[in-house]
Amino acid sequence: MPKGSFPLTPIDIFQLSLFKQHLIYPANIQGTVGIFLVHANLFNLIDKETIAIIFRSANGKEIWTISLSGNLESLEAGSAVHLTGSPPSEKEAVASTTIMNGKQHISTLMHKSGKWALISIPLPGNVVVPEPSVYTIELHWSGQKVTLGEMQYVYRPTLPFTPEEINAIHTNPNAVKALRMILGCRNCPSKLHVYTALERDDDSEREGFIWQAKLGDWFKCECGTTNLPLQYMRESLHALLGRESKFYSGPLNLNRIGLYAHNGIIKIVEEFNRILDKHKDEATFQKFIEEHPVMLSRFHAIKLFKKPNILGKLKADFAVLDADKNLVLIELEKPGIKLFTKKEGQPSSDLIHAYEQVRAWLREYAKHPHAVLEGLGLSGDEVMAVKGAVIAGRNKGQNREHMQRHRADPFYAGIAFLTLDDLSASVRQISLHLA
Repeated sequence: MPKGSFPLTPIDIFQLSLFKQHLIYPANIQGTVGIFLVHANLFNLIDKETIAIIFRSANGKEIWTISLSGNLESLEAGSAVHLTGSPPSEKEAVASTTIMNGKQHISTLMHKSGKWALISIPLPGNVVVPEPSVYTIELHWSGQKVTLGEMQYVYRPTLPFTPEEINAIHTNPNAVKALRMILGCRNCPSKLHVYTALERDDDSEREGFIWQAKLGDWFKCECGTTNLPLQYMRESLHALLGRESKFYSGPLNLNRIGLYAHNGIIKIVEEFNRILDKHKDEATFQKFIEEHPVMLSRFHAIKLFKKPNILGKLKADFAVLDADKNLVLIELEKPGIKLFTKKEGQPSSDLIHAYEQVRAWLREYAKHPHAVLEGLGLSGDEVMAVKGAVIAGRNKGQNREHMQRHRADPFYAGIAFLTLDDLSASVRQISLHLA
């Protein structure tokens, strides 16, 4: 939601829902705003006494309570009613969800009839939803209780990453590749340190962090006030990987976020450029890119295949399924390949051969699309189009006019062309955003 407050700043209506799905539980709901349609009589109650809105789990446990008190200065939109927090009343309530202190204005938008109003109430920033369930929202005053409605928090386990998904995460310099989370009780020193990563990390474990797959069933604090289920983190904590760090908030320790640093990218690019000047064979670059998938960052992969097999008779050097559901089959050629004829500037026979390799793959897909995708472990729903790319040669020593003409007028539709220098330059450019 943009900065500002409702009703002056609009509510994102697409986020307004009685059903919320989270990747893991306990789920942090920092920044959530509750929108309630209430009768004007509520404001008469608030003038006379404090009322409470209670969020209760399916087993009857009180998760949080918000108290409303004050007076309504006008029936027009604006800040009028004060919001204060109070801790859960049950001893068993999750201690880490103790409500914020102090006062905060809430906003109202009154209907022109004067009988009904929308009120927006920001939920406490340090509240977590312990587990997926149906939660009841209750209004309490003077010993009376009314159920305002229900919220359903849902969950679907995240499958383990495939090797192709892990390869793709490594291509994105901005993607989180490891993170830590700390859960704790507010009433005692008990803490749970857990981490997730694309592979197990000895340093994290020496520092007392538990690999997600080794979590038990419950986190129970020493004083008995905090009792959190851990099965959802054990199953799905890795779902937070592969995303950009700017999307994270809440109880995540981002000091070891597992991002590529700017200097790390530059070192990879410099090493790539060094071997460009020393080695002329294709195999050296195939191996380097396999070991440093970030070199293919320009393809925006969500799955990256190394030496993918096409119907058992053809083999590409790489294949990328990108974020737009394009499957790109990549032919990698050696840096010393002759790209153009000297006089006419037409593609050389070696470059045409590289294009023909890609065309052969595309023809196989055109004849047997389902079989090709099945061989890669992909479904038809995942792929909207199949394209090709040739990575060949260098910019050095090329006739600029010939190169510009070839880039402006692709030799074959649906097959992109770039040099190994282009690959290096694109990674360097991406790394500037990390500086």
